[in-house]
Amino acid sequence: MTRKTAAVAALSPILFALAFGAYAQEAGPTGNADIDFVRSLIPHHQDTLAMARTVLEQGRDPEILALAREVIAAQEQDLALMRQWLDDRGQASV
Repeated sequence: MTRKTAAVAALSPILFALAFGAYAQEAGPTGNADIDFVRSLIPHHQDTLAMARTVLEQGRDPEILALAREVIAAQEQDLALMRQWLDDRGQASV
């Protein structure tokens, strides 16, 4: 694992905790594990997108820029799927 990859991996638990904390403040648990899981992932993915876009604006390392592009593509697709899944079930996304 490269030093940069290790740094990104080390941030992942922190980012999840921040995203989950934001979710917990905005909407309480529904008691439905599926809905709660999807709702908790949405802010996490939004934060990840923001970070990846910052890398595209400010980053210089070609490997990390490529990673950021891949992350953006995947996270945008996941967000669309999750929002549609919630909408199909009459649930608001956060």
